[in-house]
Amino acid sequence: MVKKIKPYWVVAGLLAVFLIVNMVVTNRPLSGYKMLQIEEIATLPDTPELADVRRYTQIGSGNIPHMRGNGTPIANPPLKVGWVYEERGIMGLPYWATDVSTGPSLYYDTGYGYQIAGVAPGQVALLEQKAGSPILTGYSFNGWRYMWGWIFPLTLILLAWLWVRERNAAEDARWSYDEPTAEP
Repeated sequence: MVKKIKPYWVVAGLLAVFLIVNMVVTNRPLSGYKMLQIEEIATLPDTPELADVRRYTQIGSGNIPHMRGNGTPIANPPLKVGWVYEERGIMGLPYWATDVSTGPSLYYDTGYGYQIAGVAPGQVALLEQKAGSPILTGYSFNGWRYMWGWIFPLTLILLAWLWVRERNAAEDARWSYDEPTAEP
């Protein structure tokens, strides 16, 4: 007798793999959290024109720590432009993202976190001129891209629905065999 693979087994297996991979790969804490993150917009070239921009970032206005980073210092990390947002979640899964930035930020990864420096609206044109390309053209922060944690509860609902459907089908099959047949 060959056992049929039930759909809820497949969904449960995929959900378990999703959770394990997320817990290993993500830098998010496993408990409930509220933390700042940076969405990368562009990586700036390492040119002499941007040397003063790198120094400005090193002096910076703050540091956003990695919540579960490895803390290994990075030698000469690339300078990037990003957007700071606040993320809320649980079990390493982001459920909500809120735009908290009034403008872009320069940043680089120190290994322990992100060294950041804000870019004032008047500095954007100068930054784009030094970089040699329009960096922020067409950019807008979309928080929904950082709400993928909802996959977990929605998959649990799907799993429960598949399990109930399978149980109901098994119960219907059991009762159909128990019905007496009519004699002509």
